[in-house]
Amino acid sequence: MGGFFGGFGAVINKKPNEKIGKVFVKGLWQGSFGGLLTYKSKQFIYDFSNSGDFKDAWASKILNSIGNSVVHNAASNTNFWEKWYLNFGFNRFEFSLKDKFKIQYKIMPLSLLATAVSATNGTFDFKNSIKTGHFIFKRNKISNDFEISAIGIASLNNISLLNNLSQKIERKVIAHEVIHVYQYNDFSNINPFFNKPKKLFLNNDNKVVQFYRKWFYSDFNGLLQTALYELENQNRVGYYDNYFEKEADYYSHKFK
Repeated sequence: MGGFFGGFGAVINKKPNEKIGKVFVKGLWQGSFGGLLTYKSKQFIYDFSNSGDFKDAWASKILNSIGNSVVHNAASNTNFWEKWYLNFGFNRFEFSLKDKFKIQYKIMPLSLLATAVSATNGTFDFKNSIKTGHFIFKRNKISNDFEISAIGIASLNNISLLNNLSQKIERKVIAHEVIHVYQYNDFSNINPFFNKPKKLFLNNDNKVVQFYRKWFYSDFNGLLQTALYELENQNRVGYYDNYFEKEADYYSHKFK
């Protein structure tokens, strides 16, 4: 996935004087390297599912952010080191290293909406949120489309858990749902595909547009992830007859 997003995104964002083949190959290897890092970040989540150690959770989160930053830069047709990204719930922090160091804060609107829904249905779990680096909420009851009740659910990049789970079950559920958050992050690398259209439509002097560009990051990946998840649900019989659920189960329970 990293190579795909990096290679094709780089071609979409290539400069007029650049050759397609050269740009594609650079984006392909750079994106593939970023994909390797995100893969390793999921292995750390398996470690957390067994240990419950916050160091494993944060090592995974940081490595996942680095990996997706590399893929994002590849898809943007920029050098892999130019920009780094770290998400915490609907909050996005962008670190620019080109020319001079700069930090920029942005809000991801779809993630903000999902967080508002989760907050309405539960209470914020400060301890686990700080421990893992992900927004986590606690609920008395959780429902999903497949089962009448569940013990955990991910809404884009925030997590809801059932109250009063044992520590062992809780960390397994957190690990499972973090993988779903990482799936949301994985698909964020499609966003650079829209760089040129965004410049075309958002490059004007309208104050509302300028405000949006400064403070918001369009997380189109939330729409893509949701659509693909529902596509996987077609003809679904068992709970794990869905790629996204299989991957989450694999890295929270079955990785060897």
